[in-house]
Parts: sequence; structure tokens; C-alpha cells
Amino acid sequence: MKITKLILNFLFLFLINISSAQLKSAFEKGSIILKDNKKIEGFIKTDDITKLATEICFKELFTDKDCKNYVASTLHSFSTENGKFFESLTIKTNKNTTEITLFANLILKGECSLYKCSYNDKDIYVVKNNANNYVLQNDELISGETEIRKYNYRGILNIATDGFSNTNKVIEFNENSFIKIITEYNSSIGLESKVLTYNEKKINYLIATIGGGFKQNESEYFFQGIYRIYYPKISRSTSLNFGLNYFYNKNSQVYNNVTYNFTSSLISLPVQLQQNFLNEKFRPYITAGFNLNYLKVVDKNDNSILFNGLQNNIGIGIVYGTGIEFDLYKGLLAKCEYKFESYRHVILFGIGYNFSK
Repeated sequence: MKITKLILNFLFLFLINISSAQLKSAFEKGSIILKDNKKIEGFIKTDDITKLATEICFKELFTDKDCKNYVASTLHSFSTENGKFFESLTIKTNKNTTEITLFANLILKGECSLYKCSYNDKDIYVVKNNANNYVLQNDELISGETEIRKYNYRGILNIATDGFSNTNKVIEFNENSFIKIITEYNSSIGLESKVLTYNEKKINYLIATIGGGFKQNESEYFFQGIYRIYYPKISRSTSLNFGLNYFYNKNSQVYNNVTYNFTSSLISLPVQLQQNFLNEKFRPYITAGFNLNYLKVVDKNDNSILFNGLQNNIGIGIVYGTGIEFDLYKGLLAKCEYKFESYRHVILFGIGYNFSK
């Protein structure tokens, strides 16, 4: 109990001062255009498209401590130096039953243009032709409903392109399919199309952590090396993680009033996705994936408990768990994790260092 209280107090001291991020909040040079067409130069906070669809955070000077939030209904558009362009569009979703205003990312510019945005955490597309907005939503199964809700995106695309896409060809619900059709449509009426792209580099971290955990009749120590990759253009909260783990476990088990002592060592190479629920200094997360592992379990006389061979002491297994990471100082971080990897581990606490900071 004393150890638990010390850990909780330790966590509390660092949680009261959440300020920096692992994937630090970055600002791109850009500009906003107000509804009265006034243009203001400044810096726009980078984020994934699900958040940029509803609001942006803008500051005129990079040195400004705080930024001002603008929702889609208050701006005409915004753009960044690296090529992003978002326009405020008022559209009708759910078969023209719901009117909303969103920031939509222009991905194909022409007489007939194509935008991409996020609605209810799902990608939707908007075709703009002759000042009319046509919404393309993918069919989906809604929780509580027994049938797939159809939005007829093929028919709407056909209307938006004046009947051009009325063919027997399969039209998949994806960006490339829509770009191809609209480009061909613009070409058929003698007009050009321009695909707008922008680069957003992946972000890499190399993190090493050591620590351990204890419970009644069991203790465990570990070393963990992680190569973590974020793809900000897709998400700033989801990362791909490649690792090298070592666990050393000692536990006692009682059978028929006799105590048996076991020692385990696990070496694993996991590949897993980690989803952060917050992306600031304090980061609760879940993780899942698979690993290649070598597991050794022996009794007090050093006799092996496992058979040798594939899927015995050597094999491929699943990995899943939950935990919390938080930054302490510069590259120094702490973590608490409860996970299953080849066996169910105790709750582990560790101190790590991010060599990429």
C-alpha cells in the first residue's frame, strides 16, 4: 500500500503541470481569409483532418503564447505554406437531412472540384460544380439498425458530373477513384484539373525504458526499446511501434500446501499500433499487435517447464495492453503499463528516455 501511495503521489505531481507534448504541437506558416475576404498572415496549428474539419487554432506571431480558435462558420478559408488549402463549405449530409459547415480540404481543383473532409470521424467527399455542393458518403451500418444505410454516392457523383459517371464500371469509395472520374469529366468539357498535394513528413522516436513491477508472490523487471513512427497526415494520435523487449519474472505458486518457485525470461520483437487518447504530456493509450518471441520458464532446479520448438518456447504471439506515458523533463519520461505479451504481466512502472528529442 505504501508503494502504491508513493506512485500515486508521484503521478499527481507531474499531472498538475501538463504543458508539452510527445508529438509536439507544431505551427505551420499560413494565412486565414475572413468572411469579408480580409487576409491575415500568421501560423496555423497542425492537426489531422478529423480535427481540422471543425476548427483551427491560429496566431499571428510565432512567439505568441496562445492561439485563437476559428470554427468553420467564421472563416472563408485557410491555407498553409506547405500546400494545404481548406475552404469553409456548408453542405447537407445524411441524404440532405443535416446541414453543417465544415472546413474541407481541396484535393482536386477545376471547373468541377473535389474536397475531402471528416464528418462523425468518417471521411466524406464534396464535389463542387457550378457553385453547387454534392456530398459523397459511404454506405454504413449504424449502431442499433439492422440494415446498411445507403447514401447512393454513385448516383450523387453522376448528378454532380452531369451524367458522366453513369457507366457500368465499379466506382470504389476512395480518393483515387473520385479524382480519376472528375479529372476525366473536366477533360471531356475541355477544361483542366489540378491535383493538390502537400508533404507532411513522418515523425520518428527512439525510446528506451527500464523498470519493474511487484505483486504478491511475483516480481518482474523489464527493458524495452521502441522505434515509434507517427504519420501526421493520417493521425497525430496513432503510432506504429517496433520493439525489442526483455522481461525477467520470478513467481511462487502453491499446490497442495507446497510452494513452487519459477523464473521466466522473455525476449520479444513486437510490432504494434498504439492509440493515444490524449497527445499532450500525459498520454493514456491502448496498444495491440503481434510479436516474435523466445520464452524460457524454469523451476528452482533450473529444469525447463516448456517444451522446445515452434509455439512452445519460440513462437509468434499476440500483444495487447493499456497504459499511461508522461513526460518528465526534455527527453525523460515515465510510464505505467498493463499488458499481455506471451503471458499476463504484472502492472509495470518504468523510466525511459526519448533519444530523438
